[in-house]
Amino acid sequence: MNRYGTQNSCTKHSFSLYIALNGFLKLLTRVEFWRYVGDIHIVLSGVPNGYSVVNQTFISMDMGYVVVGVGLGSFLWYLLFPVLLYSTYLVLVKQSDSHINVFVLFSWLSMLNIVAGPIDWYYANVLPYLYLNLCFVLQRVLGYKFKFVAVALAVAQVSTFLATALGFIPFELVFVK
Repeated sequence: MNRYGTQNSCTKHSFSLYIALNGFLKLLTRVEFWRYVGDIHIVLSGVPNGYSVVNQTFISMDMGYVVVGVGLGSFLWYLLFPVLLYSTYLVLVKQSDSHINVFVLFSWLSMLNIVAGPIDWYYANVLPYLYLNLCFVLQRVLGYKFKFVAVALAVAQVSTFLATALGFIPFELVFVK
């Protein structure tokens, strides 16, 4: 707590173990847990060619909340990390093709983006590699049947996206403590 009675900003917007673990928790389970929350009020003033911040206030609330992503991502989200572990196993025992080796490497390296926390646009740097990894593993496991499964999965994913965009499925649920 600083002299204004609010939490230090380094635990909200910087690299810390809690923020990184929260980012990985969201990747694994689509769940975030936040202990310290509050409202930020910013007053802007129009100036030529832009805006100027006149005042900003952070109002701290002593409550936590849990955010569960419902319409976020795909229903395959829960398979991404186990499939990455499986494809890593294949790479380590030399039972994989060279293109799978590249996507496994890029999948692990892309997870460095999540160290900054569970910010949705950071997952745009991670998820493409994980989904490509999933496709290669499914193609290896299913063989020629993968084409039929891929079409069914794509239709289900587009349906989920449209249902979320139209408001039939909530993007996320927030549970306040």
